[in-house]
Amino acid sequence: MRKEEISNQTKRKMAESLKKFMAKKPFDKITVRDILEDCDISRQTFYYHFEDMYDLLTWLLETELIALLQESENVLTWDEGILLVLRYVEQNRAVCLCAYHSIGRDELHRMFHEQTAAMVDRFVENVRQDYPKATDEDTAVITDFISLALVSILVEWMKTPKGRTPEEVIREIDLVYHGTVQNALARSGQHGF
Repeated sequence: MRKEEISNQTKRKMAESLKKFMAKKPFDKITVRDILEDCDISRQTFYYHFEDMYDLLTWLLETELIALLQESENVLTWDEGILLVLRYVEQNRAVCLCAYHSIGRDELHRMFHEQTAAMVDRFVENVRQDYPKATDEDTAVITDFISLALVSILVEWMKTPKGRTPEEVIREIDLVYHGTVQNALARSGQHGF
């Protein structure tokens, strides 16, 4: 096995351990020692891969969100892609909430925004093919606006225990956004709207 594969396996093992602890207790109560003992690794191994617990947490979330993004490349519509993210949060709500309270809303928002923006961008670019007069600048604004709104909805939904199902959230989003991208792209490049 190559060194990089072994390194990634070790990182994943520590990340899974962290997720297990985050489901049980606040992040600030989880120690490097907890991870070391659970994974049966040395302190040197931990610090070879990560600077600290926050670095491990960031790696965990970014890795899982990137995997979601790659999975979303196979879906046909924006709502299928967002549904993947909502289901991930639903299945990992305790971990996401623990991350929200430890790394803060802004950092979690940034991570979700990076991945959501990539999904929304694919959708908007696909729709844009029907609107040849749409400008790059307007398309970027549309993508950013929608992805920021979706992330805000996602984070607020995550914070609400026993709230709506992912499917209900998608229905509510569709109620507001249905046709929004098409209408905005149709107006793109026009002056005075």
